[in-house]
Amino acid sequence: EFTKMLKSNIRIKKCKRCGKYFRLKGNYHTDYCSRIAEGEGRNCREIAASEKYKSKMANNQALKIYNKYYKRYMARVKVNQLKEDKFNEWMFNALAFKYDCERGIISLEDYIEFNESYFPNRKKKENK
Repeated sequence: EFTKMLKSNIRIKKCKRCGKYFRLKGNYHTDYCSRIAEGEGRNCREIAASEKYKSKMANNQALKIYNKYYKRYMARVKVNQLKEDKFNEWMFNALAFKYDCERGIISLEDYIEFNESYFPNRKKKENK
């Protein structure tokens, strides 16, 4: 079987997560197979992607702050409390500030202050 695969020019690779061999499909390269791992409900690609994202989040405070405010302001867009063009303007500026924060040009406190002040929270109604 293996020699037939070699003659047919089928490319194989070892999964970096589970260690099993898999066939490369299409003209793209991947490091993870599409097998569902034992005891898991997802395949190695999905699990590896979420693990990579979690490790990236753990090391990057500016990204955590950006995601927090992105979720907050996107929720406001969905309920028509905030216009989408204003949200897109904030997102552009927030990404620029995030990049500066990651490089150490501005502090985390300044980045939080920028995000808080861009769309101030609504004032709560006073009880009569």
